[in-house]
Amino acid sequence: MTCNHRHGGDPQGSPFLLPRFLIGPLLKRNVGGLGIDPIPLLGYFSLHMKKIAAYKFTLASACIIIVALLLPSSSFSTMPSFIGIDKIAHLALFFVFSLSYVLEYRKEKGKAPSFFISMLIIVFFILGSEFLQLFTTSRRFEWIDMLYDLSGALAAFLTSLFIYRKSRS
Repeated sequence: MTCNHRHGGDPQGSPFLLPRFLIGPLLKRNVGGLGIDPIPLLGYFSLHMKKIAAYKFTLASACIIIVALLLPSSSFSTMPSFIGIDKIAHLALFFVFSLSYVLEYRKEKGKAPSFFISMLIIVFFILGSEFLQLFTTSRRFEWIDMLYDLSGALAAFLTSLFIYRKSRS
């Protein structure tokens, strides 16, 4: 059973559907005696879900990076191997992640993201992904991997500039 009342301020006017057992208690105006109005909370949730959807490829590539970097190295034993393939993988993964971010940001906001803020976000993600490898038995934190990650991100920014300039002419 669903609740077909309008919640969340959807611009297309489609109802925000939740199971009645979830929405029923929230429809009381004083949730848990705290004086919280649930209708704005649902709107807040709906707005943030749209933001998440706007960056779906960025989030998907981030998940792929985390999984790929945390899998045991033995998982890749059947793949072709040559010296430096892991560095190429780092570069390629962060190229896709960064290009997805720049293109999705431009699509959502109508302008390019700030280079400084974008690189700050990407550097924190790079540090986080390398730090997580400290908790695995077959992976390790490597500064050179971070340089390849950053190179992939910079290549993505240059590619996005090329794409943007080509589309404007």
